[in-house]
Amino acid sequence: MFGVNETLSRVFNVIAALGEIFLERFVIVLLYPFNPEQRVFVLWLFTSLLFALFVFSRSLPRIRNKNTSVLSDLWRFLFPKEVWSHASAWLDIRYFFFHQTFRVLLYEGPILAAVSTLVFQKSSALLMSAGSQNPPAASEFLWALEFIYALFAVLLIDFVAYAIHAYQHKNPFLWEFHKIHHSPPVMHPLTNYREHPVDNIFYALGHGAAVGLSGACISWWFGYVPETPTICGIALFSFLFNSLGYNLRHSHIWLRWPGKWSWVFGCPAHHQIHHSFHPDHIDKNFAFIFPVWDVVFGTFCLPHDNSKLQIGLGDGQETVYRSCFDLYFLPLKNSLSQLKNVFLP
Repeated sequence: MFGVNETLSRVFNVIAALGEIFLERFVIVLLYPFNPEQRVFVLWLFTSLLFALFVFSRSLPRIRNKNTSVLSDLWRFLFPKEVWSHASAWLDIRYFFFHQTFRVLLYEGPILAAVSTLVFQKSSALLMSAGSQNPPAASEFLWALEFIYALFAVLLIDFVAYAIHAYQHKNPFLWEFHKIHHSPPVMHPLTNYREHPVDNIFYALGHGAAVGLSGACISWWFGYVPETPTICGIALFSFLFNSLGYNLRHSHIWLRWPGKWSWVFGCPAHHQIHHSFHPDHIDKNFAFIFPVWDVVFGTFCLPHDNSKLQIGLGDGQETVYRSCFDLYFLPLKNSLSQLKNVFLP
C-alpha cells in the first residue's frame, strides 16, 4: 500500500511540474506582442498596419462601396469575410498557441547556441592554422566594423536559409514537414507560425552554423567579434526586416516594392508568390530577407499584380489538415512512408 501511494505521489508531482511548465510557456506566448524577437510584436504589427492603410488608400477608388462608410470599407479590406470565414484561418490561431506552447524547446536556445559555438570554435581553429589573426581594429572604425559584421552575418544566414528552404521543396522527405506551411488556402499573420518542429530544428541547425561561421571569419579578420548595430535595442537588419510590412507577407494584402528595390529587400508580394500554386509561381522566391539569392539562382518571380495568385497546395491536400494533431502527426506518418518506399521498395 505504501508503495502504491508513493508511486501516485510521484506521478502527481510530475503532472504538477509539467503543468507549471505548460502554464509558464503559455504565458510567454500570450506576451509575444511585447517581445521584439517575435513577428507579432506590436511595433511590427503597427508598421504592417501603416503599409496596409497605404495599400487601402491606393485601392479605395476601385473598392469603394457608396452604400457604406469608408470605415466599413476599411474593416472589410483588413478582415475580409473570405479569409475569416474559412476554417483554415481559425486553425492557424489554434495551432499558434498549440505549437508555440508545445514546440521543441531546444529550438529557441540550446540547439542554436550549441551549433553556433561548435562551428565558431572549429572554424576559428581552421582559420588560425591558415594564417595569423589580424590585430584588433582602431576604435574610430568600430562603427564601420559593426555594420560590416552585421551585413556579412545576415547575408550568410539568409543564404543558408535560402539553401535549406529550396532543399525542403526538392526533397520529398523534408517536403512532408514543410508543406504544412503551404497548406493554408487563406493567410493572415499567424499563418507564419504554421510550421512543423522538424522544420524548426533544420532552420535552427542552419542558423546556428551560419552565426558561428560568420563570427569566426570576422574574429579572424578583425581580431575580435564586434557588436551588431541596433535601433532602439533591436538589431539593425532585424528592425528593418520586420518593420517593412513583415506581417503582410502572410496576408491577402498585395504590397510590392517598386522597380529594382524588390531585389534588395523582400516585400510581402515576394513571399505571397512563394505560397502560390499557379504554374508560374511554383518553386519560386525561396529567399527570406534578400531576394538577390532568387535572382542569382533563377528562382525570382515577382509580377506587377496578384491576378494569378492562388494560395495553397493546389492538389486538394489542404483539406487533410483539420486539426493541430493532423499538422503535427500526418507529416510524420507521410515521411515514414517516404522512407519505407526508399528502403523497402
